[in-house]
Amino acid sequence: MLFCYLLLCAVQSMAQKAFYPLDYLNIQGVMVYSMRKAHNGVLWLATSDGLFSYGQYLSNTPSPDIFAKTTHGIFAEIHEDNMGKLWLREQSNHYVVYNPATNRTIPDDHVEAYLKHRGVPVRYDFRVASDSKGCVWIYKGQELWLLDVAHHHVTYCKIPKHFGRIVGIESVSR
Repeated sequence: MLFCYLLLCAVQSMAQKAFYPLDYLNIQGVMVYSMRKAHNGVLWLATSDGLFSYGQYLSNTPSPDIFAKTTHGIFAEIHEDNMGKLWLREQSNHYVVYNPATNRTIPDDHVEAYLKHRGVPVRYDFRVASDSKGCVWIYKGQELWLLDVAHHHVTYCKIPKHFGRIVGIESVSR
């Protein structure tokens, strides 16, 4: 998948300006599971070797403590909230919340307390998605929370059991 993405970046029309000169990004031998372009223009890559970043606005590299506080340091998904924090899902289905502005993390063993403090009492095997406005959608079974971190607002919804459980959320921007 990464090869196809890099190939498409290389084949641009003359009128189109290259946004990321990806020929300078060296991640040979690393599996890339997810990529996310943050609101500030930084390209984040969730890989088998941790978190990589690439972009002109990045002034520091991810803290080594981001990997010390993960189960395996293998990230499978990246989501960004409306405060610029990255929600990183580990391959073990735990989450780490990373703030690139402060270069600090909320490790997987504290994310549930972080969410509970914000009005989302979810435990264990939950999933996260983010939408185009940076709101974080947290779901497990039939329960769904919409967390607007910037405005300190939580909306809760529980769907009836006969509908089944929520298995995924996809964000569509208009």
